[in-house]
Amino acid sequence: MEDGTMMRMFVSAYCCVFLWHEFGVLFFCHTIIAYEIARRGNEGAKLFLKKGAKER
Repeated sequence: MEDGTMMRMFVSAYCCVFLWHEFGVLFFCHTIIAYEIARRGNEGAKLFLKKGAKER
């Protein structure tokens, strides 16, 4: 009984961390891209996206 409860808690905590990591990283990237667009306009954003694609 207690083992099952511990396992469920562990799994749900792991899922929360995983989701936060995935969406946190996405949100961070979108913030950087939005900043680039605001600072340099469309051309700067296109260059930034191309540079990001090359690095992957």
